[in-house]
Amino acid sequence: MKESTDAAVAGIETGTDAYTKNKLRWWGVLCVLAFLVPSVWYWQKQLNTRRKVEFQSACRETVAAEDWSGLIETASRWSAWDTEAAEAWVYQAQGFQELGEPNRAVELLLHVPDHSEEAEAALLVAVSLYFEVLGQPRKAVPVLKRLLNVNQTSITAHQRLIFFYGITLQRVEMLAQIRKAIELGAEPPDAYVYQQLASRLTFSNGYPMTQQWLRNDPESELFLVATAVHLSVARDQAEDGDDEPLAEKEQRHGEVRGLLRQYPESLPVLRYLLHLAISRNDTDDVGQLLAEVPADAWDDSIFWRCRGWYHHQFDEFDEAEKAYRKSLELYPLDWETWHYLAATLRQVKDLDGAEQAQVLALQGKELRKSILQLSDARAVSPEIFTEMRDYCVACGDQLTAESLQTRIRLMIGY
Repeated sequence: MKESTDAAVAGIETGTDAYTKNKLRWWGVLCVLAFLVPSVWYWQKQLNTRRKVEFQSACRETVAAEDWSGLIETASRWSAWDTEAAEAWVYQAQGFQELGEPNRAVELLLHVPDHSEEAEAALLVAVSLYFEVLGQPRKAVPVLKRLLNVNQTSITAHQRLIFFYGITLQRVEMLAQIRKAIELGAEPPDAYVYQQLASRLTFSNGYPMTQQWLRNDPESELFLVATAVHLSVARDQAEDGDDEPLAEKEQRHGEVRGLLRQYPESLPVLRYLLHLAISRNDTDDVGQLLAEVPADAWDDSIFWRCRGWYHHQFDEFDEAEKAYRKSLELYPLDWETWHYLAATLRQVKDLDGAEQAQVLALQGKELRKSILQLSDARAVSPEIFTEMRDYCVACGDQLTAESLQTRIRLMIGY
């Protein structure tokens, strides 16, 4: 019994010795790894840094030599080695741009990672190429939205989007972008001009610009509609407009109406035709056009204003007032809506309310006249900004009023 016990104890001891030896061996391996891994990582980092510097130097040399093909080849090898290297994509884009291939340049700029320091500048260059060189601003819109994800306070990005929405008659989108920019304190000065004129926003260069974009994107409903509406509005407002033969005017208006058959949910066409019908006091046409407004388009205050006018013509004053107030809830700076509301309030004997609404209508109308005399949407004086601020306060748009007050203080230095 003792012998077997001794043997068992010996076996245990032998097993323990083996376990101890194995444990020591593994500790040794771990110690070696603990030394080697940081060393390998350090040397790999050094090699990567050295190779990056070599690529940078090679690219700078080819730029200095104006060897654009060589720049593209070198930068391509760099981006193949490191797809996160923002400089590599930028250098390739520069090479293609210098070789007169802006489409390829844009494609490469869009590879720049959003988290890199070069992202904002690269995206801005891509946007400029889409607008100024390629004449394809629709493709710039998602890039601008991406840019705002990188830097939500980019004034240039907000300005480009506001302008694009405005000139393509995307009124609701334009006003929403202006509001967002103001909330972020990133609004360009011309944003206030577009906001104030949004009841009937027109551009002196609207027709030639959208026509040029249409040539580059001939299947675009957006540009086709904007071009037609801009042209017709320009003819309606021309100083020699009275000299236009009636047959030509009717044909022009008929061509715009034809777009509604082609694009039955086109909001710019509906707005334009509603304005025409109201100017002719054509209640039948207004009623028919209002019936064609898509269900998801009633966030546009213009349609509520037209609806209010329609109800007023049939002495439905309560419904008219509700429609006007809904219009002002969506866009409180519309002097025309204040004017129509005043007329409706007189009918229901709310004379105080009518007087207040008419005062706002006149204030807004005079402000519009002052703005339209500006040589440029960005050439706004402190005096005009002050008029805007006062009008916003009177209309209840406190956010815009406070933003304008800040801008006025910065301009006059107190």
